[in-house]
Amino acid sequence: MTHALSHFPIPAIAERLIADYYVPGGKPADEPFKSVAMPGVQPGRALMDLTVAANFAEVFLAKEGHSGPVGINLLEKIQVATLSSLYGAMLAGVDYVLMGRRHSALDPGPRSTGSPRARRPS
Repeated sequence: MTHALSHFPIPAIAERLIADYYVPGGKPADEPFKSVAMPGVQPGRALMDLTVAANFAEVFLAKEGHSGPVGINLLEKIQVATLSSLYGAMLAGVDYVLMGRRHSALDPGPRSTGSPRARRPS
């Protein structure tokens, strides 16, 4: 992770994240990971920075050692983190972005005949 963050285009953010989260040698197995804020309608700057850097690192590391395309898959239902996630992936040169969701009204059910699921009257 520190390797990817050493290439992050905003060094001050990378340095702060390493200072806040990196544990040389790894954390003890019986200790929990450091908690972070949950995404919300008004995410704080620290969470946005972490989301951008995490997505940058994911794409940066996935692109290493080959020339093939790298894509990310974002869930439509987690909208509050979408822009930060996209920004980080774009900074790392992501090639493809997939985004979608399964709509319950169009769900054909458990691999049946493919016809829409029948709904019982209330």
